[in-house]
Amino acid sequence: MFIRAIPWIAVVLAVCACEKRGEPGAPVGPRKPVLVVAPLEPVAVARGRIAHVKIKAAVAEGYHVQANPPSKDYLVPVELRVDDTSILHVGTPLYPPGKPHRIEGETDPISTYEGTFEVLLPIDADLMAPEGEHMLKGEMAYQACDNHRCLFPASVPVEISVRVTAHP
Repeated sequence: MFIRAIPWIAVVLAVCACEKRGEPGAPVGPRKPVLVVAPLEPVAVARGRIAHVKIKAAVAEGYHVQANPPSKDYLVPVELRVDDTSILHVGTPLYPPGKPHRIEGETDPISTYEGTFEVLLPIDADLMAPEGEHMLKGEMAYQACDNHRCLFPASVPVEISVRVTAHP
């Protein structure tokens, strides 16, 4: 009986070790996102026109995320990815300038976002787009760090409600 239980004990120990993510005393279970995207107000866009959506994000206290573009090639920047639909087209996101953040042991500061920041996303509606409510879905990918370590890259969902109108 004891010999049959050994494989199950090994599996349970492995799962618990992975859940703790290497942090002593960390609770077992999923970690809260370090970056949160504020709920978005619906945006209106007229057929054949462009609207700019402000995507507001907040980084948890004590953490920073890498600005876009990143200061160094090996850093993982914040990246907003939203899928086009057949009638709504998403442009290139416009990221704010980062703020310098000094890391112990580095000679140059890196460009980061801390606290809250906004990404501007251009959206245009096709000339033949039907009037009414439509949904765009995507994600904001990031890698959060504190002054001692970086967490694994993660992402949070982003949903944008778009109301297409006939006239501006």
